[in-house]
Amino acid sequence: MSNRINHVSVNARDLRESTDFYVELFDAQPIPTPNFGLPVQWLALDRTQLHLFERDLQPTSHHHFAITVDDVEPVYRAAERRGVLDRRAFRHHLIELPGDVV
Repeated sequence: MSNRINHVSVNARDLRESTDFYVELFDAQPIPTPNFGLPVQWLALDRTQLHLFERDLQPTSHHHFAITVDDVEPVYRAAERRGVLDRRAFRHHLIELPGDVV
């Protein structure tokens, strides 16, 4: 049996800004999006979809998802340029496990 995550839904306070973030940093591709009666944008990240919903909701603590990239340096630099790095959030952002797995 083959299993994988189909999609992750994320609340976005500013849909355009959030869409631009994922497109710029992760090369996400906008894909056809159904009309839900509120601002929504679906994005493709390889075989997984990211569904952005514009809702003014408070973020919850420690909920997250991870995106694997081929080269972390350009993504890190793009995040740095956008001013979205929060080095205080966690003590470690990258953890190297045995076998050179990050």
